[in-house]
Amino acid sequence: MEIRQVGSPQEKDDAFHVRRVVFVDEQNVPEDLEIDEYDETAVHLVGYEHGEPIAAARLRFV
Repeated sequence: MEIRQVGSPQEKDDAFHVRRVVFVDEQNVPEDLEIDEYDETAVHLVGYEHGEPIAAARLRFV
């Protein structure tokens, strides 16, 4: 597994895709709660296995 700090539009799309699948689709979290105003200032990470995005996280410093 490779974990990258999001640095390109594709990596950002991959991270958000994982978050939507896991939290919105599988856990029924409303999308407006999962994808919110804090995403603009957060540090995003995305994990890949065999070139496919399989993990995502965001870090917020308050």
